[in-house]
Amino acid sequence: MKYRAITISLLGVMIFFLAISSYLLVSATNSAPTVIYLPASTEQSPNLEESANQGTSTMSWEGEWSRNSQSSPGTLTITDETATDFSFSLTSLSGVNIGELAGTATIYGERATGRLSEDYGTEEEECTVWFTNKHNQIEIEKVTQSCYNWAGMGVVFTGEYKQGETKSVQKSLVGSVFASADEDSRFRELVGEDYSLFTENLMYIYDEENLDPFGATVKTGSIRGLASINYGIIMYNDTYMWAAVSHLPNENEIHLNYYSSHPDYRGKLPVTIENYVNGKYDKLILKSK
Repeated sequence: MKYRAITISLLGVMIFFLAISSYLLVSATNSAPTVIYLPASTEQSPNLEESANQGTSTMSWEGEWSRNSQSSPGTLTITDETATDFSFSLTSLSGVNIGELAGTATIYGERATGRLSEDYGTEEEECTVWFTNKHNQIEIEKVTQSCYNWAGMGVVFTGEYKQGETKSVQKSLVGSVFASADEDSRFRELVGEDYSLFTENLMYIYDEENLDPFGATVKTGSIRGLASINYGIIMYNDTYMWAAVSHLPNENEIHLNYYSSHPDYRGKLPVTIENYVNGKYDKLILKSK
């Protein structure tokens, strides 16, 4: 009887431990996994090293690439291309302000990262340029802020650069000054061949307050970096137009051409134009027809 009691007791202990083990196994299977949340990076720079293997590009990078823009043209020149890298020089304009970068880029498939040559050395953040090759164009998708240490005000390096030399962009005032082609056509008839003076000078365009008793939309503009000598102003309503634009016949003089289709203003400036030009010219030329 004694041995039977011990056997029963041992059997009970074994059943107890088997029950506990089964419970723990089921609990572990049904429990939710532990999730660890990491803080997102604040700098969303392209990680080229992880997105492609170095030196696997089969597309061509070498040549001249151009960003064709009326106000901000740019040129990207790529030379010395190998399977793994290339040399680049980049020039961008904003008015008369210029920015220039030059260095070497490492290729990662269809993308590349460029860093400046030693001549551009700085103790600040390293200037880095990110390129994407889209076969018929190269996109500079991002540059670090330090790259603008070598750029004038308003200059940007990012954008799409198409293969080939910079092409002349046909300039028009439709969309920037005039809402319709009909308004632009009226203006072309008024100023004639001097239309190009306005498209050149009105690189950056702003709304201006009308100070005259007649209702008119007023637009002004200038070339960045030359606002005191290359500028223009256009006023118009449904019936009449008034306009003035500067030009430099020589290095020492600023001439102001003035035009108006209003019979009472062909020989005098409206208050709005007088206030805007504010004597910033040496000679006034009346060119109203």
